[in-house]
Amino acid sequence: FKQYPALMQQFSDMVDQCDDAATLRQIIELDSGYHLLAWYRQKTIEKWLSLERTPNVLRLYAMQLNLFGDVDAFGEADTDIDDRVLALEAEADALEKHNT
Repeated sequence: FKQYPALMQQFSDMVDQCDDAATLRQIIELDSGYHLLAWYRQKTIEKWLSLERTPNVLRLYAMQLNLFGDVDAFGEADTDIDDRVLALEAEADALEKHNT
């Protein structure tokens, strides 16, 4: 357990440097059981969203916010996220409508 903080810092640094949406998607798929701490999962989704703004990723981010709030690096959650979630869902709907 002593290595866990260093391991998670390395994970965070790697996510920051990652410019491959497929790799970020795979991280989230591998974390289907929500084993990552909320901030690391959120950070991964945010990075993925910066590379690939699709309805699925927007909805995934909205769900993450609904489940955990907007979590910071200290694990503190801002749960006043309703407006952000609605905006993400509206953007996802608009993208889907535009693509059909």
